[in-house]
Amino acid sequence: MKNKTYIKYFIMFSIILISLLPAYNFYLYAKNYDLKKSFNVDSVEKYVNYIVYKLFNRSMVQEQVIIGKDDFLFLGNDYAKVLDKTNGMYRPSNEEISNWTNKLKDLQKWYEDRGIKFVIVIAPNKHSIYKEKLPNFLKYDGKTITDDIVEQANIKNINILDLREKLIESKQQELDILYWKTDTHWNEKGASIAFDTIINKINNIYQLNLQKPKYNLNPSTRGGGDLANFLKINTILKKDYEKSYSYSFDKNYDICIGNISKD
Repeated sequence: MKNKTYIKYFIMFSIILISLLPAYNFYLYAKNYDLKKSFNVDSVEKYVNYIVYKLFNRSMVQEQVIIGKDDFLFLGNDYAKVLDKTNGMYRPSNEEISNWTNKLKDLQKWYEDRGIKFVIVIAPNKHSIYKEKLPNFLKYDGKTITDDIVEQANIKNINILDLREKLIESKQQELDILYWKTDTHWNEKGASIAFDTIINKINNIYQLNLQKPKYNLNPSTRGGGDLANFLKINTILKKDYEKSYSYSFDKNYDICIGNISKD
């Protein structure tokens, strides 16, 4: 009954909105007005997307972004078939997995032959860390392409670090989330956990003692992220919509930045 009421109001709102479009577009484009722009919806699309998102928990651009639970947004299937990989529909052949991991093995050898320490790190997407926030149609607990690659990499003694386990473990201990709700990426807290885990892995594999810099995470805020931008609602969301962090280091560090040639 509640959804029917929402639908009724949404239809009424849509009719009113369409009838006001010519006047609104004239206001926006007065200096360069063109009759063809009379019913241009670009100027109001963000409001429609926002209303559908908040009232119906749905995305108007499902291939780019889907709506999860508790206002979580996730990348859609337009990007590397991420949803098909999340729910196990995308299953590569054993030959493909073998070819990929053989390339990783060759890459590791190339670096180590030149005295360069090598660890390949899997930076997991939000789908794999916050499974419980995905919509119900993406419920899946079976093996994924990542599981296949990690399994084969371990058999071939490739120095691979799968961050999923550590991030999921940390997620259960932390009060705050490790990925932004409206973005595809982890936040500063998630990144700091990944950084510590990577250094520990390198130290362990190569018997090193790399020292990690000392820093604090200071709470801050930010607006919507890239997924909110796909919905075109960034300008609607408050500038402090997401909880964020900033780093404060105990001292200044010299950092070397280099470009890697793909050739």
